[in-house]
Amino acid sequence: MKKYMIGFVCGAAIASSTAALASDALQAYWFPSRVAILDGATIQPIDVSGENAVINVNNKAYIPLRTFAEAIGADVSFEPASPANGNTNQIGIKTGYVYENGDLPFGDPDGYVKIGNLLVSRLPNGQMLISSGTIRIDKDLTGKQIDITFKDDQGMPRGHSEFVYIADSETRPTVPGETRSFATRLTFDGKLNTSNYDIKVRDKLEPYNPVQRDIFLEGGVVAAIFPVGGFDGHLPGDRISPFYASFQNNTEDDIVLEAYEWTFKVERIDENNQPISSVYETTLPTIEGPLQAGFHYGFTVPWKPVDAEGRPAAPGRYKATLVRPDTVTYSRGGEGPVTERLIMNTRTPTGFTFEIDLPKSAGLE
Repeated sequence: MKKYMIGFVCGAAIASSTAALASDALQAYWFPSRVAILDGATIQPIDVSGENAVINVNNKAYIPLRTFAEAIGADVSFEPASPANGNTNQIGIKTGYVYENGDLPFGDPDGYVKIGNLLVSRLPNGQMLISSGTIRIDKDLTGKQIDITFKDDQGMPRGHSEFVYIADSETRPTVPGETRSFATRLTFDGKLNTSNYDIKVRDKLEPYNPVQRDIFLEGGVVAAIFPVGGFDGHLPGDRISPFYASFQNNTEDDIVLEAYEWTFKVERIDENNQPISSVYETTLPTIEGPLQAGFHYGFTVPWKPVDAEGRPAAPGRYKATLVRPDTVTYSRGGEGPVTERLIMNTRTPTGFTFEIDLPKSAGLE
């Protein structure tokens, strides 16, 4: 938990310096400005109109502290001056909550993992975000995916993890008995409750039947990969980026698949989208055996922007590719095997380019 206690503060200075006050009076001027939080390519404007207006004091720009703090997802508290606090106004800025659960109380019903020490913060849009925690591995996680669901006091699901990435798992596979940190992204609305979590450890190749089917993909088999979340062509250089791999039987028949091999690959590319070097490659679970009509396999592929040796990926242009055959072989209804081309259109992407941005802290003092 980060919490900063500040004495008497009129505003948050944008300049990295403090103003010495010669008296209790200040001469200030309106300073019309546009203020925004920059997060990679995302711009989150701050409302500095009316009583939130920016002012100029001694050639330093000031913005109301609560306005700025809440815009970056922090909570602000105020305690008036009193003898108990040294007769000084107390302003608290809390940027995150870590629930130090100690015994890692949240586990899946099958006994694969226990998690706790969850880091929870508030986003500028008012939602809550769970971004990391501690995990103890009690069973082999090979071929497994961890899902976390947050529920409200009535037991209704309010948020689902986009991914769960166990630290260094791309270079150091997990083994039972280990305790590591993990990263995730789980957002939800409403009041935080520290006990309503469902943890599920499932097979990555656990078939499911979606509620709605895409009519443009009917009549064949699909293998595709998608970026997760609001992808805008940029990925942060200091955070996990999840991708979603999907294999779909959109035929009208139950089929039995012969082994289908596919991999996920990231390459550095030049301005003409030509490969410069391979950065990362991982083999995805082999697709094989029966798959009902209309059913899919789907799982996340979390990627930390590092190469296979764990070295950080440099800022620049990259391409993520699903390397896979364009045909699939299967049998149905007792008939012999047939080989058909996969459905390939704009709804079944197998690759996309993106920029890796500098970490937020890079170049800052």
